[in-house]
Amino acid sequence: MSSYYQHQIDGALWLAGRDRGLLGDLPGLGKTRTIVKALDNVAVGQPFVICPAIARTHWRTEFQACDWRGGQPLVRSYEEIQRGGNALMKHLLQGFNPDALVLDEFHRLSHATAKRTRALMRSSSKSAGASPGPP
Repeated sequence: MSSYYQHQIDGALWLAGRDRGLLGDLPGLGKTRTIVKALDNVAVGQPFVICPAIARTHWRTEFQACDWRGGQPLVRSYEEIQRGGNALMKHLLQGFNPDALVLDEFHRLSHATAKRTRALMRSSSKSAGASPGPP
């Protein structure tokens, strides 16, 4: 059973009440756990998390630590997607209809007109959460 700080509960409720949201807490305050709690609050079936490569294990661990009740989360890195190019993006996003799209450290998308950014934003997921990296 995981425990939450009050700011994580408040943040999860705030995110759960929106189709799209930005969680901009400072580093070290538990954004990952807050987002997992928000996804659980709205009974998300299968989330798609895109994060830096170094954070993949952290995301998977947090889903387990939070007693995740939804479907198997798909956790991929920006680097995997970039290396796989358009073919991997199409494979991941066509025919895969995640209930939520989480973009961790979304500043890695760099520019709204970039191919990677446009492909991810076309995803038909019902909700999106994002956590920025350090300024």
